[in-house]
Amino acid sequence: MAVTNGVAGHDAIVADEDPRALHTWLTTRKRASLVLKDGSLFDGFSFGHPESIAGEVVFNTGMVGYPESLTDPSYEGQILVITFPLVGNYGVPCEEERDPLGLAKHFESDKIHVRAVVIADYSFVASHYTAKRTLDDWLRSHKVPGIYGVDTRAVTKLIRQHGAILGKVVVDGSTTAEELPFDDPNVLNLPALVSRKEPQVFMPSALEDSVLQPRPAEEMPARAEMVSGDTVHILAVDCGIKNNIIRYLANVLRVKVTVVPWDYDFTEDSFDGLFLSNGPGDPTKCQKTIEHVRAMMQRRVTTPIFGICLGNQILTLAAGGKTYKMKFGNRGMNQPVIDLRTTRCYITPQNHGFAVDSSSLPPDWMPLMVNANDGSNEGIVHRMRPWFSVQFHPEACGGPTDTGFLFTDFIRGISEPMATSVTTIPYCLPVIRRRVLVLGSGGLTIGQAGEFDYSGSQAIKALRESGVQSILINPNIATVQTSAGYADRVYFLPVNPEFVTKVIARERPDGILCTFGGQTALNCAIQLEEQGIFDKYNVSVLGTPIQAILTTEDRELFAKAVDYCGYKVAESSCCVTIDEAADAAKRIGYPVLVRAAFALGGLGSGFANDEAELRALVQTALVNSPQVIVDKSLKGWKELEYEVVRDANNNCITVCNMENFDPMGIHTGDSIVIAPSMTLTNSEYFRLRECALKVVRHLGVVGECNIQYAVDPKSKEFRIIEVNARLSRSSALASKATGYPLAYVAAKLALGNDLVKLRNSVTLCTTACFEPSLDYVVAKVPRWDLRKFSTVDQAIGSAMKSVGEVMSIGRTFEETIQKALRMVDESCTGFDAERFDLELQHRGADTSSAEAVAAELQKPSPMRIWAVAKAFELGMSVQEVHDLTSIDRWFLAKLHHIHRVKQSLKAMDYLELSRSEAVLAEAKRCGFADRQIALQLRPCEAAPMSPATKAVTTASYMGTEVYQGGRVKEQHVRFLRQRFKILPVVKQIDTLAAEFPAETNYLYLTYSGVESDVDLEGRANVAEGESAFTPLDRMTSTDVVDETLARKDKFRPAAKSRIIVLGCGPYRIGSSVEFDWCSVSCIKCLRSLGHQAIVINCNPETVSTDYDESERLYFEELSHETVLDIVTLEKPAGVVVSVGGQTPNNLAMGLHNAGVKILGTSVDAIDTCENRFKFSKLCDQLRIDQPEWSEFTTVDEAFHFTSRAGYPVLVRPSYVLSGAA
Repeated sequence: MAVTNGVAGHDAIVADEDPRALHTWLTTRKRASLVLKDGSLFDGFSFGHPESIAGEVVFNTGMVGYPESLTDPSYEGQILVITFPLVGNYGVPCEEERDPLGLAKHFESDKIHVRAVVIADYSFVASHYTAKRTLDDWLRSHKVPGIYGVDTRAVTKLIRQHGAILGKVVVDGSTTAEELPFDDPNVLNLPALVSRKEPQVFMPSALEDSVLQPRPAEEMPARAEMVSGDTVHILAVDCGIKNNIIRYLANVLRVKVTVVPWDYDFTEDSFDGLFLSNGPGDPTKCQKTIEHVRAMMQRRVTTPIFGICLGNQILTLAAGGKTYKMKFGNRGMNQPVIDLRTTRCYITPQNHGFAVDSSSLPPDWMPLMVNANDGSNEGIVHRMRPWFSVQFHPEACGGPTDTGFLFTDFIRGISEPMATSVTTIPYCLPVIRRRVLVLGSGGLTIGQAGEFDYSGSQAIKALRESGVQSILINPNIATVQTSAGYADRVYFLPVNPEFVTKVIARERPDGILCTFGGQTALNCAIQLEEQGIFDKYNVSVLGTPIQAILTTEDRELFAKAVDYCGYKVAESSCCVTIDEAADAAKRIGYPVLVRAAFALGGLGSGFANDEAELRALVQTALVNSPQVIVDKSLKGWKELEYEVVRDANNNCITVCNMENFDPMGIHTGDSIVIAPSMTLTNSEYFRLRECALKVVRHLGVVGECNIQYAVDPKSKEFRIIEVNARLSRSSALASKATGYPLAYVAAKLALGNDLVKLRNSVTLCTTACFEPSLDYVVAKVPRWDLRKFSTVDQAIGSAMKSVGEVMSIGRTFEETIQKALRMVDESCTGFDAERFDLELQHRGADTSSAEAVAAELQKPSPMRIWAVAKAFELGMSVQEVHDLTSIDRWFLAKLHHIHRVKQSLKAMDYLELSRSEAVLAEAKRCGFADRQIALQLRPCEAAPMSPATKAVTTASYMGTEVYQGGRVKEQHVRFLRQRFKILPVVKQIDTLAAEFPAETNYLYLTYSGVESDVDLEGRANVAEGESAFTPLDRMTSTDVVDETLARKDKFRPAAKSRIIVLGCGPYRIGSSVEFDWCSVSCIKCLRSLGHQAIVINCNPETVSTDYDESERLYFEELSHETVLDIVTLEKPAGVVVSVGGQTPNNLAMGLHNAGVKILGTSVDAIDTCENRFKFSKLCDQLRIDQPEWSEFTTVDEAFHFTSRAGYPVLVRPSYVLSGAA
């Protein structure tokens, strides 16, 4: 078998059935390095053109838009580090395709301008209907090198600390680092290199939908009102102009555009307006352009001028101001900019390393806009003349389209020079709130669980910070929000109109928050509004108005609102009788989706393929709601959602977008969800974002909401599914996925604050009016407990059935999804067919049956992802699985790579793996757990230890064991990877992809990195010479508190013990929000005693996973391996396992045996309680009567016992939760 190295080698192994092909490729692929001028070295692997090159190293924090970025002339001479780790997902569209203007339709110029690209994880498989080639192929065709496998977060942090730095990408087999000199592109006149050589004229072309994208998110007047296209002529100076600027001027604004070279003397030409384009490098190199602009300002004082990016700097220099080189520049798609005329904040795309010095502006000029994060200048404007410029890119390709109105302002200044533009922002007199009623969600139900305890707690926290008295109604005693110290008053009463009215009459609040308690609180508020209770007692609904909520809940009103905004919902009809629904279904066409209005979690919904199925569904739905909605089925389309935040001043942002792993047809609460989206292009991502902002603004939402889409995977078509004008389970997930406290911010906005003035609670130095950039991948996997209810249909669909969920974080998709699968079920090792085999055995089906697998893939159940693993094991291809499931090929290709790694491990024994560091490193990078690797390896005979191995005892590595032959165990793999120094690093969630330092310790572990983000030294565990944790070991909690109060001065913040608290994991039947209450109570007690609390948990619905509840939060697996890794890194004084339920309790013995100190109840006592034999022996010693019992491992032994003891009997295992199994 011949395997080539590099990307071509990877493509070859996909079709190669030899399990050793992957091993061969891993050990032979071409290596490359990023060498920085300060001596830093980052190793990786070559893709693209295999040639070494030098340039200036910069980073971009955008999560989409790599084709647009790489062809942006402003990157000329630079080595671009893309902070989002997964690049190449959607491939590269056709280069030959041209728009009606003759410009490259999908790119910003005709060539790649970056000198090299640096990424973390290259996607070998591209999946998108527009993809014509892979990123690797495209780079090769333009002779541009790339390097993947780099810790891009570490590089970004280095640039952040030291500024933009010179570097070189050195590829094995090409020019060496010693032979290749550093090259500073800023000494060159870069605009001269990228500018046109001759003038070129562009006339408005025939209208085409594609060229009208992106449009500004602001309301634009009709074109006929803006300009007369026959008369307006714009002269654009090309200093590196992007194609979309020309498209925008010519095809959106319908003007004639003449593009001229950077040094063209236009002072004598005839035109109506001057446009100064973007471009690379130092603006002072453009002296000819500056002189021409200055001359024109002196001769033609009424001719409008508009500049962007480099044009902003050129206009400043022409006016007599100054510019300077920034430390590392602003490059990304989420830069918040404040318009100084209105104080409105806009999210903008930027790419520049130089900026305007506002203090140097002449008296006739003033700043127009300012960066809300770093305070740098974002635009200038003349006080009297029609001249202005901005530092960002309003043409937005790639990036958000919020500021496209600036082009309109420019053109209006030409076509209507006497018009006076008036811009205002909403204003109302501040209202002081003194008492606010918060509606909770009541008892936990499917679709409404612990996430509302988290959101309600955040709301109460915001009220307390604002000096507002909070009154909470929630009958759920297990919640954190009903604990002492949160709300000022708590009523344990049902959340319904009758009881809420009584509380309002008694407490007389002046405001009510009804969007933090799920559908229960929302429905209650709607009924109170209809009954006139709010008017009667003068209670204001804070945040989103009731009318907006009614619009989102009523399908007809919602469809009209969406249509007004220019978008579409799925064809639907609202019905109140079965016959009405049947008629509507005939008109729409089968299959249809039947949903109950005003219902939670898809209650009473389902898909109907014919009238008989429809009548049965409608009958059920009408039991839950007075109205049913019949929708056209969009099964097979992608499902996506955006979390949107808006304040009363109309500032609006999208905090997080998420893509469902499963296509339409499965309730989002029952689908695996990935954040951010993996398969959307730049135009798709920001088209949906623009739609979200437009619809949410029209509805008048104040606070947070969620908008869901169905997107056709084969075209540009999309439909709006619904808007949830309240906090939801997705909101909790988005908060934890991004670090943006949605519920807290929503409560602050409801009180009248605006987004611009609120601070980002992670960085503390940036505004809350921003959109997070992620440099990691998040996966949510639902938890079902359907087996506990024998009569429940195991199939999943439009009605939610999951009872909990987990969230995992990693820097590769493979790592993230495997961690999540283990989090959701501790018995699972990862993406493996074993779970599905057990399910087939339970059903009595053949485990080797391809038909059973195909049936499972077509009609999904909670076993679906493990059925995919089984399909790959049976030899099905990615395409075959896609045909059965409609799951995107990109996700399936990533899962198939996990399968290939597993097959490679299965072909090895321990000794072979001990000689194959590359395979072990790849397995850990792909999220394989030590025990998962151990299960794949073949056992071998007694293994002779090398002298080096003998020298290293197991005592050197906590929880390890030297392999002596036989079955491979987790401890053996742990020993091997520690010997290879394949260890996890700690990365931080900072909301801005390392662009700004974070002030919180919100952490995760990954094997895709070379350095940790946090200081793991200085682990002092004593206070003034005395053991700080001893009292926890030998006293009751009351004694500890009393002792601490008596000696409180001895516990100083400078000398704390670190105590790890293990959380509860996913909610399930028998383990729910009550254990989160226990965890939070424990954390608060530890902190009050002067200890540092370190939390490990993986449940995004909990209060304990709020990053400001503890000193450090690890959003990680509750597994032996992961906890041991964190213990090794943190070296805590002890671990608390008793407050998280059964899951952490089960870890106690293994951790104890590995040398970890377990605080509280001894491990022996825990084992005695869990082990029936030991517990029985204890009862005998204490002379406590107990029923006759027996322990057995076979069915025959069980029957033997029952024949002796008689029926009825109780059968149960040890170490399980709430009588499971």
